[in-house]
Amino acid sequence: ELFKLCDDIALQHCVFFAGNVSKEMIREYLARSPALVVSSLQAPFGVAVIEALSRGCPVLATRCAGPEDILSEKTGILTDPENDKALSLAMTQMVAGYKNFNRDYLRTYAISHFGSKAFLESSLELYRHILN
Repeated sequence: ELFKLCDDIALQHCVFFAGNVSKEMIREYLARSPALVVSSLQAPFGVAVIEALSRGCPVLATRCAGPEDILSEKTGILTDPENDKALSLAMTQMVAGYKNFNRDYLRTYAISHFGSKAFLESSLELYRHILN
């Protein structure tokens, strides 16, 4: 259905369907992509968002129980789920402004907030809180 839709609205020149790809290819695609769009209705925690940021890729995501706790104006754009017009407007904003995102900042932000060291520190803090 997506291939047909792409043909029907003549987007073959700018839409690429990668199919199943390895983790290494996902990293490469994210590093080369101008932005990632996560239009999910539900995406607990937002792993895809963090993966994109860690590769320096800004993110446009719906508020779907995850991305809103990760993204800010410096890291991406948030929009409401189940609102096609808002998503379309946000995509237009991302196309016009993706170059304004600092890819180095995105990488640093992702690692400092969600990398292994940050995870260990927050886990230790949680355990200390519970034990006290």
